[in-house]
Amino acid sequence: VPILEAQRFGLPIIALDRGAVKDTLGPGQITLKEPHPKQLAAAMKQCLGNPATRASLIERGKKNFQSYSYSALKSQLVHFIDEYITLSSED
Repeated sequence: VPILEAQRFGLPIIALDRGAVKDTLGPGQITLKEPHPKQLAAAMKQCLGNPATRASLIERGKKNFQSYSYSALKSQLVHFIDEYITLSSED
């Protein structure tokens, strides 16, 4: 939830690639494999020191947040159920 909250409010995110973090962040975001201080510093410099990168991260984050809207999730659930019913009826 904190990832989506940050994206909703237009904050760029730098996160560790753990669990479902990368999938929740969406494409084109900054993730780190390990919490190395030099890598974190480089990612922060890239995010804070480059206005175009920062703007791109924010825009992609807002777009990703929209994929978690009620209507988007409802559509995905209905599609999943339809596929399940189709596969079940083939047996």
